Amino acid sequence: MKNKIIIFGMVLLIILSACGSNDNDNNEKTNNSNEQTAVVEEKVNVENDVEETSPKEDESTSEELPGEAENTETTNEAEPVVEEPSYDALPVGAVITFGTYEQNNDGGEPEPIEWIVVEDKENVLTLLSKNILDTCYYNEDDSDYSWENSVLRKFLNSDFYNTAFSEDEKTKIMPTENTDSYGATIDNVFTFSRKELLRVFPLATDKEYLMASFTDYAYSHDGMFAGEENGIGQWHLLDALVEESGDVSCGFVTVTGTITATLEPEPLFAGVRPMIRIEKEEN
Repeated sequence: MKNKIIIFGMVLLIILSACGSNDNDNNEKTNNSNEQTAVVEEKVNVENDVEETSPKEDESTSEELPGEAENTETTNEAEPVVEEPSYDALPVGAVITFGTYEQNNDGGEPEPIEWIVVEDKENVLTLLSKNILDTCYYNEDDSDYSWENSVLRKFLNSDFYNTAFSEDEKTKIMPTENTDSYGATIDNVFTFSRKELLRVFPLATDKEYLMASFTDYAYSHDGMFAGEENGIGQWHLLDALVEESGDVSCGFVTVTGTITATLEPEPLFAGVRPMIRIEKEEN
């Protein structure tokens, strides 16, 4: 009986030992399975993170583009920089203002004088008043037709010069040598001679520059304003016309823009279109 009990106990120990071994194996398998599952889950999570990150980067890039577009629109809509006009950029035929003179005849402040750029040569601009600004006789009588002693020259270089230009503006006006059949003069203000006019405006199409309207102030003066037509007036030339016979007559530009002279040697009352020369301003 005692031997049976011992044998039964040994069998029981063997059975219990086998069961413990199986439990350990199962636990190891379970742990390994759990670890593999965890690794797979980590890989899945990593892939999900990558997929979630890519769209964000795209969104970030796409968000920059509108910003760039807005910057472009802002640049396009920016107001252009307006530079002060330079005499260097003025073409022949351009109109500029310089000086002031009564023109609308209202007795108020004088108006800016408009000048046509008629020549650009050797850094000097030659300007002709756009309108007939005043009127006067060419000379006092028919005994002297020289430009040097003419009423027209005295008026331009005294009354007009001192009235139209400030002291600062006078410093910008260049003295100009002028000649006629009687000699040469140096003038601050002058007008076209017949020779110079034909040199500067040789074409028939240039008549648009030669036909000039008179201002209200110029037309208000008493005197014989011969040739007035539809607001266009005749205006003095610098030199008198001296014929081979010795006869002398005053030259002027008609309302149609042609050059002519008085039929008889007598003082001519006509419009005045002053001219000046100024040096180009440096940029």
